[in-house]
Amino acid sequence: MKKLDKIDKKILYYIDLNARAPLSEVARYARISKPVAAYRLKKMENEGIITHYVTVVNTSALGKPLYLNLFFVLQNVTDKRLNEFVDYLNAHNSVGYVALMDGEYELDVFLGARDIYEFRGFLDEIRGTFGDLISEIVYVTPIRAVFLRKSYLIGKKVRDEEPLEALGKGSTLKLDDIDQGILSVLAKNARTKTTVIATRLKESPLLIARRIKSLEKRGVIMGYRTALTTLGTGFNLLFALKNVTPKRYRELISYLGSNPYCIFLAETLGSYDVSASLEVENSEQYYELRMDIRNRFSDIIKRMVPFAFGKITKYVYLP
Repeated sequence: MKKLDKIDKKILYYIDLNARAPLSEVARYARISKPVAAYRLKKMENEGIITHYVTVVNTSALGKPLYLNLFFVLQNVTDKRLNEFVDYLNAHNSVGYVALMDGEYELDVFLGARDIYEFRGFLDEIRGTFGDLISEIVYVTPIRAVFLRKSYLIGKKVRDEEPLEALGKGSTLKLDDIDQGILSVLAKNARTKTTVIATRLKESPLLIARRIKSLEKRGVIMGYRTALTTLGTGFNLLFALKNVTPKRYRELISYLGSNPYCIFLAETLGSYDVSASLEVENSEQYYELRMDIRNRFSDIIKRMVPFAFGKITKYVYLP
């Protein structure tokens, strides 16, 4: 576990699912002054503890209603070829998330598409260009996904906070140049000040503030979260289920969702039925948690695939 004191942890807990929280709120919650809050935030950014301030955008409203999560098994890997593949994914407009992993799957990719045909075109493209590197692609379609507050940072044993929805719904909305400009800036850094956005777009801060509120109200902007480097032992679990009843399925989802160490949870269609990201303090706790899941749900778990968090190379919601 990275060395953080109680004040650092309180700051991270507060901005975890509220990345645009004003410094005054952060300082009040942590019971420190604004200058101290600003200093500590900047220090954690510089140390790589805080890696991204993410604006969670409803990509359905932007014409990308199909969400897909791809897991890659690689072969014939060299540093040069892997870097070329990662650079390609980072530059692709449809790809919002790219992470190197350690385990059965070595690359985790999330993308949005207009329809299944656009997705098929994406697969054909990468297979044609990087077929020598790709041994297998497993993909799932999330039907519901949530970000969960890192309750363990402040010592909670059971989570009781509301989650942040990760996937949007609805039809495509019309956005003008100002709305698109705001989203483009916030997609790169959710904590960008309103005055800075106004300067870049050559508009008044009051107009920008009103437009941001409108984007939130219309459901285009669903929230703001803070991405952190793994503070302890971070890992993903993919669940393929068997003989599952609706009751047992909800019990599994409830168990994972209330666990203070679970930070992301998705219900999916495809090769796996559930995907969860967890963060624990050490490898011993990781083992105990995995065994607890097995013992509680052995009757419905056909396969549980773990892989460790790696380096995130791209994290934006704007297609």
